[in-house]
Amino acid sequence: MKRRHINSGAPAELLTAQKIVELGYVVSFPFFSKASYDLIADTGLKLIRVQVKTIYQGKTDNGTKWMMDFLKPRGMQSKVEKYSAKDCDYIVGACPTHNTCYVFPIEVVKDKRQATFYFDKQPHPNARNWEWVNEYLEEWF
Repeated sequence: MKRRHINSGAPAELLTAQKIVELGYVVSFPFFSKASYDLIADTGLKLIRVQVKTIYQGKTDNGTKWMMDFLKPRGMQSKVEKYSAKDCDYIVGACPTHNTCYVFPIEVVKDKRQATFYFDKQPHPNARNWEWVNEYLEEWF
């Protein structure tokens, strides 16, 4: 899956929506607006704003690994912005390749830039920024 393509987030959003529906919740997508979230999960008790980010395979100095960015898309801006509680309630990292979602409350990740995931191999002993993510594997609201 190529990043930076206009529809690169669509498979991740659809996977997230599918998993939310399987929980018995209703999913709505904000059409015709520039919302700071990708979908709304209606649990029957509350509405939850969900921002979906694709877990992608990227190349780094240490080889290839699975990564996810917590930052807002920049477009033509050079300024880096982070999501906050005014933007969304959860950020879901979705990996369509592995049919897996990580569900992060915004309070946990609002100050983070990126996370690393290891699906099919053990991380290098010096690997950083990955152990904490496992706590949020399929931990839906």
